[in-house]
Amino acid sequence: MREMTHSTTPGLTPAHAAARRSLIRVVAAVALLFSVLPQRALAHSGFPRATCVAIDQDGRALTSDDFGRLIAWDISNPNLPQLPHVVFDQKHVVGEKTYKAAYVATHGNRALTAGYDGNVLIHDLNDPHKTFPPFTGHQSKDGLREVWVAVFSPDGTQALSGANDGQILLWDVSDPQKPPREFHYPAKLNSEGPVAGLAFLPPDDKGNQRFLSTSGYGDVYLWVLDGKKEDVVKTFSHGNSRQVNAVVLLDDGATFLSGSFDKKLRMWNVNAPGELPKATFQFQQEHKDWIWRVALSPDSNFAATASEDGTVRVWDMGTKKARENLVFQAGKNGSMGVAFTKNGWLVFTLDGSQPQKLIQVVKPNL
Repeated sequence: MREMTHSTTPGLTPAHAAARRSLIRVVAAVALLFSVLPQRALAHSGFPRATCVAIDQDGRALTSDDFGRLIAWDISNPNLPQLPHVVFDQKHVVGEKTYKAAYVATHGNRALTAGYDGNVLIHDLNDPHKTFPPFTGHQSKDGLREVWVAVFSPDGTQALSGANDGQILLWDVSDPQKPPREFHYPAKLNSEGPVAGLAFLPPDDKGNQRFLSTSGYGDVYLWVLDGKKEDVVKTFSHGNSRQVNAVVLLDDGATFLSGSFDKKLRMWNVNAPGELPKATFQFQQEHKDWIWRVALSPDSNFAATASEDGTVRVWDMGTKKARENLVFQAGKNGSMGVAFTKNGWLVFTLDGSQPQKLIQVVKPNL
């Protein structure tokens, strides 16, 4: 190839010629970038930040995002660049305005996404074009509630959803238009602030349904449904007023983890509310910002936290300490979602700053 010289074009000053050469180089670089990016990556148009991640029954990673969408990612070969596999048709939108999808949960061939449009959407994981009537129970006349979390019951017939103003609803997945059951905090409790985490518990010894809800003021509440009324039985207090974002139940059904704005991961005894946590996990190098999500490994021997500080950390459930060699960088804007696959791979969301890299899949040396 003949070497290019920096001669000027007649009629152009040297400064103008240099500026034109810079512009040509920029255009060429952009053209080269789009020529090498996989086309399927463009399906995730706009490259927003992913807000949550879950693993479906086929081993795909499902993400919700700032554009109100549910995305399925094929992660069967984690060594390849991550490409969107399916973008589901139904999304969180009112008129021409799109709202954030804040959470995704799965059960069998169904998924739920919770959105800032006040809706919870049901998705058929086998048919991305199929739509269902939305659950609109969180919408109100005095303002639009943001739904921050929605989870399936263990049998998949019901769902719990929580909003930014403390509202919690229990509803029928098969009939989302059926009036839901609403839960009201006793007056002595501070019920303001968002519900960012929910988890169903095994029934109590009387067969009553139970669940946990997080609080915007540093507590986790235990609810028991006795068929006549609902009640908060006890409070798991974090000892501060920082928002609790996540609760995750262990396989034993008697222990759960919580992640909070106070940057800490804690373990609790479900059957001992009102007491101090069983353990507060020790940080060798503390998260520098709040914890968004908590995930458990398939064998429940390890936990992972996704933080606003831009890191994802893996914790040993035996020692209650972080594994110093298992700190993953998700980007300066933080990671909002983390999950383990059935075969032990770790999937977490990135900060959205790199268009072709919205999730990362790694095999931690556990």
